[in-house]
Amino acid sequence: MTEATIQAGIQATIQSMAAFSVADVVINDYGIYDQSSSLAPYVLIASADDFTSRQDAPTAQTTYQIPVTIVERFTDWKETMDNLTTRRDALLTQYNAAGTARSANGLTSTTIDSIRPQGPIAFVYDAYLDESQRAEALPIFIAQTLIFEVTEY
Repeated sequence: MTEATIQAGIQATIQSMAAFSVADVVINDYGIYDQSSSLAPYVLIASADDFTSRQDAPTAQTTYQIPVTIVERFTDWKETMDNLTTRRDALLTQYNAAGTARSANGLTSTTIDSIRPQGPIAFVYDAYLDESQRAEALPIFIAQTLIFEVTEY
């Protein structure tokens, strides 16, 4: 199996959720930040920056730290933060459900061992905004990256 297969499995699971549109769950497509904020929310599944591959048994075991970023359109602080929390909770509920939820859409020999935040919630501003104007500006999006720790065995 490949990391791309695992990413596609995560994508299929998130696309099946009512909280997200099928077209708005992408893999390695940072172009979502160039699209209209009115089309958000988006989910960006990226390639792992961190992984471990071991061969201390007859079958190799690889653990990927796959970043999954929820991107929410900024409307106002309370509504936007509440929307991000609601979508994040829905994602966690989906992956904590009984059955094959933790196997990246039913992939054999794969388990999503944990989901944790990579860091704090981020604010995404207009790329063409001068740095001196940023202090007074409101973000276009807010986003949080979750790390899916996925083990393939």
